[in-house]
Amino acid sequence: SQQQQLRHKVEECKNIIQFKPNRQKYHDFNSARAEPNQRLVKVFGIDNSFTSTDRGRRSEFIRGTISKMKAVTELERGCPGGNWQNMRRLAISSFEEYLKQAGETMHVAELVQFVTLKVSLCYLFDDAEHATADGGFENVKYIGKKINELWISSKKDEHQRPIWRDETRLHEALVAVTTVSAPPDIHIPGAFQSVSAQEKDIIVDPLTPRLNPMNVLLPAYETMWRVVMRCVLEVQYRNNERSAEWKSVLKTYLDALEDVHAMDKGVFWNTSENGVSMIDIVKETLRLYPPSRRIYRVFDGISMSADIETCQRSALLRLDFPLVFQPERWQAICPELRARVFAGEKGAKGLLKAGEEALGFMPFAFVCAADRRETRGFGMKLIALLAAVLSDGLGEEWVLRDKRELPDIGVPLNTDREAYEELQL
Repeated sequence: SQQQQLRHKVEECKNIIQFKPNRQKYHDFNSARAEPNQRLVKVFGIDNSFTSTDRGRRSEFIRGTISKMKAVTELERGCPGGNWQNMRRLAISSFEEYLKQAGETMHVAELVQFVTLKVSLCYLFDDAEHATADGGFENVKYIGKKINELWISSKKDEHQRPIWRDETRLHEALVAVTTVSAPPDIHIPGAFQSVSAQEKDIIVDPLTPRLNPMNVLLPAYETMWRVVMRCVLEVQYRNNERSAEWKSVLKTYLDALEDVHAMDKGVFWNTSENGVSMIDIVKETLRLYPPSRRIYRVFDGISMSADIETCQRSALLRLDFPLVFQPERWQAICPELRARVFAGEKGAKGLLKAGEEALGFMPFAFVCAADRRETRGFGMKLIALLAAVLSDGLGEEWVLRDKRELPDIGVPLNTDREAYEELQL
């Protein structure tokens, strides 16, 4: 049957992602993951958990990233669900900073890139908020644009790819936005806190792979801004009859985050009159527009890919209109498990997540630090925050300059990285 075929396809994808090409565990996870990403080493000069074959380096990197997410949401300071008050402040001030520089028109992509990158910098680098306070606007804008350009170039033939050491202006901009002014040879405590004691007073150095700020910026920012932009376009600018309700869900969520204990009170799951919650809007965005459309692995020299986009656009996640943005669909996906979550049953969220994964919903490919229980779903909540700030800030005042640039309802938005770069409000 079609259902069985689709479930088989989901199983194939899961096996590739989880290093089981023949349903057997592959002997070398690190090289299988790192090999397809070596192009990023040349273009971005990075050494992180996506590119390193060193198991110790991978563990250290993931621990450091998780500690950043936990610190900024105060997960270990008496807020079991996380305190998003400070992140809310950062996101709103970043939006307002961009708006001050905008004229009568602005590019949606550049706006979303700026806000996403500024917020990412501020939670990843202790000195970034101070470092970007005066005159950081152009640097942040430049970094956001340049990351996107380099990523697209990294897909070219090897001899056509740019080389990281030549990107001098980008190196200067990265140092400027992550460190407070000091002579270049002085170690700056706290500029980028490492998890290992011997590297306590570490400096940011774009030309030293382990100290390159791109190690953390690339995974935090590059995939995030594109998901956030498509969420805003779907909610705000596609003339859907449910649009007003979705905007209201985003606005209610944003206002609620002023409360330190909002997450503990379940604000991420609170539903509208028609049963739509903030998490439903985020899930639907991630379903149609996963951060990575395909996940690549190399097993014994053979490249394989898990097509996440196709899995998530299948009839398993509700038969009708799989290509339409429809947050309401999540009420009918694993409804019994969903009811147990709303009843407050312990462990129900984990069971619901597993149930959705079995149907092919795996936007973070199982292994992302931002999707772990210990970070309380940081990635989804950051998408929610940024989309809510942008939707609320743009309001009814900012409209599309040319509505014809978006496809008809029923056709998904273009998922190419360069899509909508010229789209103006």
